Amino acid sequence: MIVGERIKMFRAEKKLTLRDLSKKADISISFLSDIENGRSNPSLERLKDIAAALNVPIIVLLDENINNKELSPEQKIKNA
Repeated sequence: MIVGERIKMFRAEKKLTLRDLSKKADISISFLSDIENGRSNPSLERLKDIAAALNVPIIVLLDENINNKELSPEQKIKNA
């Protein structure tokens, strides 16, 4: 699963619209859509913003072998 697909999965899990997440991450809706659909790759800084807006550690967006539900609350805070 690519980064964009994981972002989309977490956004849906948290019941956020593209507009909601774009506001929280302070990026445009079109750029966020492009990321989710694999047309663009976010910079590390943008990825940090998206992870923070989703309230997930950045590592869960990057590593398909890590599931956010597998992390302890301490790891979630430490890695966010």
